[in-house]
Amino acid sequence: MTLLKSKINLSLFGWLTYDFANTIFSMNILTMYFAQWVIIDLGCPDIYYSVAYSISMIAVALTLPYFGLRSDRFGNKKAYLVAFTLASIVFTFVLGIAVYLTADVALLLVIGLLCVALANYFFEGGLVFYNALLPSVSDKKNVGTISGFGVGIGYVGAIVGLLLVQPLVNGAISFLPAGRKAAFLPTAILFFIFFIPTWA
Repeated sequence: MTLLKSKINLSLFGWLTYDFANTIFSMNILTMYFAQWVIIDLGCPDIYYSVAYSISMIAVALTLPYFGLRSDRFGNKKAYLVAFTLASIVFTFVLGIAVYLTADVALLLVIGLLCVALANYFFEGGLVFYNALLPSVSDKKNVGTISGFGVGIGYVGAIVGLLLVQPLVNGAISFLPAGRKAAFLPTAILFFIFFIPTWA
């Protein structure tokens, strides 16, 4: 009984920390820095970002019912969560590296939009399996409480993510050349680090 309780507690901890990890991505990439990088730094119309984001969301709507059905049928929701999240992290990491490899605006735009569209697709897809795992770490009495804790921890993750990358963006820490694109690579690394408890 003690061993089972310990396993449940570890699963709950991993489930809760996932919201912390993924909001670092959603805040730093989707909300704060990527769109501004496209519009302000590259000088491109915001329609490019809007179209890339919309395509990724349409792809989620078209494909995730199938993956959700398979995960329900074979009972491997966590495996899908891990696979989708790692794919999101990889494409965010590629974005963080690619923005330093060329000065060609058109090429940067194509690479950036492709990476973010794919990263967002896998990020949104991962949320499907994350939400589906809630019943496995809660019961009817505490499901609302645990879900609420997840949301609250997510807000904390968003704040922590912003605070950790802000010194790189404004040049206070010169690990990378300053600017909005300096947020991309650290975001991938932070996403991965804080995802480890969920993956374990």
